[in-house]
Amino acid sequence: MSRGGGLRRDDDFFVGYLPVPEGLARFLRRAVVALALLAIAVAAILAAGQRPLGSGEFEFGVERELEGVLRAEPLPALWISAAASDGGPTLEVVPLVGQGKHGPSAAVLALAGQEVRLVGSWIRRGERRLFEVARAEAVASPSGGAGAATPPHELDRATLAGEIVDSKCYLGVMKPGEGKSHKDCAIRCISGGSPAALVARDGAGLALVALLVTPEGRPLGPELLDVVAEPVEVDGELLALGELTLFATSRSAVRRLGEGG
Repeated sequence: MSRGGGLRRDDDFFVGYLPVPEGLARFLRRAVVALALLAIAVAAILAAGQRPLGSGEFEFGVERELEGVLRAEPLPALWISAAASDGGPTLEVVPLVGQGKHGPSAAVLALAGQEVRLVGSWIRRGERRLFEVARAEAVASPSGGAGAATPPHELDRATLAGEIVDSKCYLGVMKPGEGKSHKDCAIRCISGGSPAALVARDGAGLALVALLVTPEGRPLGPELLDVVAEPVEVDGELLALGELTLFATSRSAVRRLGEGG
């Protein structure tokens, strides 16, 4: 632009039907590269701030068969006895859920106390597992393993801080299976009979996943719906049942973090 306000011959001026002037083209190339780098940086920052989705797995459509003793308390589970490497007996307790947002069906629970054969699919996250039951039947020739149930082993009284989740989604059916974004789904699953669990993390981020039961040894879930998927502190007693970790507590022992005692 000249001092008088007119155009000089060396001014860059875009005309749609003419080639883009070199100076303007250089500016546009630099601007496009800068914007692309900015977009990549913003995406990386947002991704780094996201909570990991978890490593859970649901074997949807893959049917497995398990045999053991079906028990309804302290929570619906298949008790499988086996021999340990030292020759002694071991007990594997596999918590059970039904299809969809439900616990085991009434027809399945009617077999409690008997040796049964279950057909269904594994849900797992690390070493923690659930079994989604599709079909169940009593074993025609039981081995006699349906004796008295072994009570959980008492570990310690504890106060744990964490989040109450529905174990089915947390272990692999949904990603993420925890947090505010999953709250509505968790409420429906726990209402339908999916075992409620407390996920408590230590300073290194390692999670203790304890299935929740009442002090009387029954499933605990619907009583907790108002504090699901929120930061909470819970008083109770840690229990061991086979390889499972249970936490015996009640709704009155659950506090939202920040509420005080």
